[in-house]
Amino acid sequence: LLFSYAGLSAIMLGQYDVAVSILSRAIARARRRKPMQNVDSLEAILSYACLMMHEIEKAIGIIDSLLAKASTSVLTYAAFTAAKVLAYHYYLDGKIRQAHSVLLSWLPKNTDLGLVHNNCLAMPFMLEMLGAFHRAGLPQLLSNSIQQEIETALSSPSQVLQAVAFREKALLEENAHTAASAKAMQ
Repeated sequence: LLFSYAGLSAIMLGQYDVAVSILSRAIARARRRKPMQNVDSLEAILSYACLMMHEIEKAIGIIDSLLAKASTSVLTYAAFTAAKVLAYHYYLDGKIRQAHSVLLSWLPKNTDLGLVHNNCLAMPFMLEMLGAFHRAGLPQLLSNSIQQEIETALSSPSQVLQAVAFREKALLEENAHTAASAKAMQ
């Protein structure tokens, strides 16, 4: 658990190579232990670091492996994280509908497990994608509106999440202003 937080912290600081080093060492160490520990969550976070380093093939390889192992009846944190990272890959590639589709297919599986809201915003890019989905007119993924998610993020102790929330709030306000101006001109 400590290594996953250290890896995520390094990613949030933009120290992707440090994250890869931390996570790779933790994975190797866990695999040497008897009995071998499950490293899926560490690998899911590693896929995020690889994606941010533009090591797309490595990231997708890890994601594919994790999602292939995922059970539809018992979804793990690792599979959910891998699905979020895959959606983010599509989002960064400009494929907003594909990103939405990935999350749409994985989020309902998490609703009964209590994983959705608590772990959704642990990676600030989720709020960024939720805002993009809203602006694109795609169906809402979570029970909270985008405005509620922004307010939740603004009260978070995470400055990174707060920064994303401020940006999304500004984009939301800009879209509302643009829509109101267009309507007034008609």
